[in-house]
Amino acid sequence: MGEYSEPPGYSNNYDIFSGGRPSLSPFNPTLAQTFPWSGRRRSVRFSLTKAHIHLDNIRKNYRFLNRAAINLAMKRALAAGPGEPFPGTLSENGGWPDLVPVVKADAYGHGQNTVALALLSEGAQAFASGSIGESADLRIALNSADVSASRPQILSLLGFLDKEEIRIAAEYAITPVVHSFRQLDLLAKANVPLSIAIKCNSGMSRLGFDDKDVPGVIAALKRVRRVRPSLAVSHLASADSEEGILEVRRQAQKFARMTSQLRREWPELALSLANSAGALLGEEVEELLGRHSM
Repeated sequence: MGEYSEPPGYSNNYDIFSGGRPSLSPFNPTLAQTFPWSGRRRSVRFSLTKAHIHLDNIRKNYRFLNRAAINLAMKRALAAGPGEPFPGTLSENGGWPDLVPVVKADAYGHGQNTVALALLSEGAQAFASGSIGESADLRIALNSADVSASRPQILSLLGFLDKEEIRIAAEYAITPVVHSFRQLDLLAKANVPLSIAIKCNSGMSRLGFDDKDVPGVIAALKRVRRVRPSLAVSHLASADSEEGILEVRRQAQKFARMTSQLRREWPELALSLANSAGALLGEEVEELLGRHSM
């Protein structure tokens, strides 16, 4: 990808005065705000950040995490009984692979469609995007690529805001995350066939249903016959630190309690709890969730 260049007329110098205002470039009036400062007059020089994106490194990271997921699936296969489906396969996980690259927020500034197409060539079979609009844009980009025999799954982490976005999700084969009863009401009114993901709040407390909400979620979804839950998701808050492992265990235990209720109604429901750091914990989380977790 190309380098970032400064906008025409941009000035990267301004002065800060004690308790006053910076001296303004005629091209940048947005700097007209008060900067409290103590001490003598100082000159602050700064430059814009320049990002160099190396797709080969992103591909390498994907291959590394995918190997970790495959190794874990093979260990699960050895523990599986005769005649059971091979753990980690799409058929067992409700159509979801063990590894789902997250490309929301323009792939964290790396370029959503560019990164997704690179990972598609590495065999990625599903992606998690942000809004319904971002996810639809990703679907168009993936449809233009001729590198995959199957149609990749797309998960919209923000989910839908209104009935129009439900229609778009159905049209572009997007699986929206459902995290509120308001969304469940919208699904009932929209009455369109749709695969959804259920967001469980296991402890990060961003969005999602709590354990006390699960019976109400089940009751609401059973009234919407054209909607099929295919995935239950949550998110680890502190898997990237040694001190956080106890919280990981608490979250995994809560997620397991919630999803055991959901799986009584939808036995093929796939589960996704681990972020990148959590995926590297492997058996730590797997022991708590059971053999079917992503």
